[in-house]
Amino acid sequence: MGNNERYTLSLYEKAMPDDMSLAEKFENARRFGFDSVEICIDAHEERQKRLRWDRSRTGALLEHLIRNDMRVLTVSLSLLRSCPLGVLDESENAGSLDMIRRGTEFTAAVGARVMLINGYDVFDEPSTPLTAQRFEKNLKIAAQIAAANGVIIGIENAESPFIDTVEKAAYRAGRAGNPFICVYADIGNAYIAAGGETARVLKDLEHGRGKIAAAHLKDSLPGRYRDVSYGQGNVDFNASIPKLMELGVRIFTAELFLKQGGDWETEAVCVNRFLRGFIDNC
Repeated sequence: MGNNERYTLSLYEKAMPDDMSLAEKFENARRFGFDSVEICIDAHEERQKRLRWDRSRTGALLEHLIRNDMRVLTVSLSLLRSCPLGVLDESENAGSLDMIRRGTEFTAAVGARVMLINGYDVFDEPSTPLTAQRFEKNLKIAAQIAAANGVIIGIENAESPFIDTVEKAAYRAGRAGNPFICVYADIGNAYIAAGGETARVLKDLEHGRGKIAAAHLKDSLPGRYRDVSYGQGNVDFNASIPKLMELGVRIFTAELFLKQGGDWETEAVCVNRFLRGFIDNC
């Protein structure tokens, strides 16, 4: 756990090689100084299969975590961007909601609390008033599915103008009218949407007061949403992390991605120290 058990800092699963098992990733994350791992379900074949894991598979992972005094708090359902909640095709809508159902069941089965979905109504096509309406309608259904599984869905402010700020994510969460829909803040994305201006980001975060369940911590530059080394981008961690703590956020993930040819182990250790240096001083 974090300092005095005041917070948890997880490592994003994709900071580690794909050929590792989840158990190995958790063991490595602990070795690097992290409290947990954020599990990702995306288009990668093996990670996608997790949506169809039976109880023996999820139970084995949960048993391993308990035996090693670890736990998982967050799951990222990035795969949903392949079939977002705002698509107008009815059969695709059914697929979206089935993905939500399977995702929340997996999240609950491994003992996690929050499942991230990216803030898209549609992906790789224009957002319209109709897709926004469909998103809102399906988000309410998704909330009921999540509530039945005791899992919070956190809407991440992503690259799309539809939801690229915490304010927009909080608005959509509020429209759902269900406590199981919250915000999963991404500080790097917030800085891009705010043109790199810290004052605007802090104001944006304030719009999430009482609605932010967890936060991604990463650095960013204009148009570069990933692979910006911590401390080399526009994110003012010294201002944004205390603001997140003041807003009650206690679940953090270092959204670090594996770089080809890089020393990923050393980088993970350095990122852990870098972020804890800010969080522990709050």
